[in-house]
Amino acid sequence: MAEPAKIHILFPFREGPWGGSNQFLSALRQELRRVDAWAPSPREADVVLFDSFNSAADVIAWKKALPDTPFIQRIDGPVSRYRGANRHVDKLIHALGRAIADGIVFQSAYSERANLALGMAPPRRSVVILNAPGAVYFRTSAPPAIPGGRIRLVASSWSANWNKGFEIYRHLDENLDFSRYQMTFVGNSPISFRNIEHVPPQDNAGLADLLRKGDIYVTASVDDPCSNSLIEAMASGLPAVALNSGGHPELLGKGGALFEGVGDVIGAIDKVAARIDSLRAALPSRSIAATADEYLRFMAEVLTQARPPRRLSMLQALELRAMLPLARARSKAEAVNQRLRSLLSTGTDSQHTDSPIKTIARKAYRFVRGTQAAINCLLPRRARLAVHYGGARVGDVGGPLVKVKRLSEHFPDHPLGFNLVYLLSNAPYLPAPALRLLKARGIPIVVNQNGVFYPGWYAGDWKTPNRIMGEAFYAADWVFYQSEFCRRAAEKFLGVRAGPGEVLYNAVDTGRFKPAPRHGARRPFTFLITGKIGDHLSYRLESTIAGLAAARAQGLDARLQIAGTVDAGARRTADALADRLGVSNCLSFSGRYRQEDAPSIYGAADAYVMTKYNDPCPNTVLEALACGLPIVYSASGGVPELVGSDAGIGLDCGGENWDRPLVPPVEAIAAGMMKIAHAPDGYASAARQRAVERFDISHWLDRHRAVFAQLLEQHS
Repeated sequence: MAEPAKIHILFPFREGPWGGSNQFLSALRQELRRVDAWAPSPREADVVLFDSFNSAADVIAWKKALPDTPFIQRIDGPVSRYRGANRHVDKLIHALGRAIADGIVFQSAYSERANLALGMAPPRRSVVILNAPGAVYFRTSAPPAIPGGRIRLVASSWSANWNKGFEIYRHLDENLDFSRYQMTFVGNSPISFRNIEHVPPQDNAGLADLLRKGDIYVTASVDDPCSNSLIEAMASGLPAVALNSGGHPELLGKGGALFEGVGDVIGAIDKVAARIDSLRAALPSRSIAATADEYLRFMAEVLTQARPPRRLSMLQALELRAMLPLARARSKAEAVNQRLRSLLSTGTDSQHTDSPIKTIARKAYRFVRGTQAAINCLLPRRARLAVHYGGARVGDVGGPLVKVKRLSEHFPDHPLGFNLVYLLSNAPYLPAPALRLLKARGIPIVVNQNGVFYPGWYAGDWKTPNRIMGEAFYAADWVFYQSEFCRRAAEKFLGVRAGPGEVLYNAVDTGRFKPAPRHGARRPFTFLITGKIGDHLSYRLESTIAGLAAARAQGLDARLQIAGTVDAGARRTADALADRLGVSNCLSFSGRYRQEDAPSIYGAADAYVMTKYNDPCPNTVLEALACGLPIVYSASGGVPELVGSDAGIGLDCGGENWDRPLVPPVEAIAAGMMKIAHAPDGYASAARQRAVERFDISHWLDRHRAVFAQLLEQHS
């Protein structure tokens, strides 16, 4: 029998509790030693395995030193999917693979699909190998009895990144029935728990011991490619409840239940709790020995086929080395920015006053961004367009985040070396001195003007944030108002400015958002609500539920689907109202969703309901229009401008009020629902036509491109 190839893993191993890559690769190294396939140094190795972008400088140096040794890259991610940022890290990972790797190991089929979709060049040789747990995690005895009838839930995360599932864990902390369950969270958390026991990070032995004392594992990490924590929990004998995201479905198999968000996570836990024993018997079996064997087989294949291995040219090495310091700096900056933004974000739906910590964080963040802008003014001007978004972040949830994401795909963000600044009115992160410096330097400023602060929307000192917002508003060389309502509100609360501007409505990709195929009328008729609904917006749910109940009382066979994040208070109020009105079985909460899943959510509905008062220009309404959904809407804010009279039914709220939100009468909501449900086709056709003709993203991008070019020419 041939001896296995000798493998060296280039990775910054750490002892004790650390991230998933460290845990898995440590277990793999131990197994390679056991089967005499470990090489203590790269020079003694037949194949070198490197992980993602870790130890990138060493990888480049060793590849130059060992041109005849094949290198294999292990990839998870995309990093930008689960961190919500760090697109530059994915670019570095892909660049290392293109230049150095003779083979790629993807940690899951999801990771392979997502990386290729992000633009990664298809590798010459690749394989999907799921991670596996170390032997310490395997349960060696029967599970202990459940104390006092309470079922023990366990969740864990070394990282405190919000996308590791903390929205779900907070929801469970507030809503789980703790007379039936007890729950332990192990690791680092950005939030404090009231009912969940929080245990600090543990080493392998400590975590394994805690897992073996549990009954069900819960993981809610978003876009996690191959969760080591989930693998370790199942190896410890715990059926799992996992968010339907990333690689979770591949790992879970028949060993638990998937859920979609806050709306169904508790139901999934109840379902698994009722079948713990049978699900435990169905848990998938993965061993580090079998996984190491898969690695060795793939490496043998690469050794046979990759002759000669890739050569790293001097130019390629220089290019890769040039990417490293920028990637490190941007990663550190984004880590700080993410933390600060979580503290200082006002959001577009916030009606709460800011805490002192949030106020301090916002001032600190503005100072950092102002300093960055000042440094930029000392740098040479670029000849080509280089846009900076002033600290506004990219994301999949929330209009502002989606807007910056769409723009940055066509006009990438340049934190340094920019020659044009694009600011969102609800992300006023550049202070007045920085704005004055930019003006003096001749760098044009464009503002996208959303809503403003006023008593009926913001419960605190609404004048101060308007004053801060006004600094960029008056400094701008051009203002894009998201609607005529936005222009009117800005002039009322910020004042009338003399500079140029125009109304440019938000946009929708009508190629992605389009009507779903229909095969006859669906019953029941499904109305849809999407978006983030905070406790202060619970009236949006209450009014729609009451309207649905009234319409059903008049014979309409209809139901309501709610997709998106719903705060605990708003959910409790909605559930209580639905129960009182007898329509609980006609409501579905599907929880938070990703932007990539949005078209299918709209496609499963028949009409859209928007009773939020004075919404300036909601992206969700545009997405619904593009999908051919008629709109039942509050005739307030900028929504009437979007829907018009032919694509839906506007409901009178009693005029314009800046002191409190006004809601259409329940009878009017019910009548609007019935009118659309009885004859939806005409409204649906008009909705789609209106979206394509007025709000397609191509026009929106063209206007940005034209204004940017005009301003650069004027300031050249």
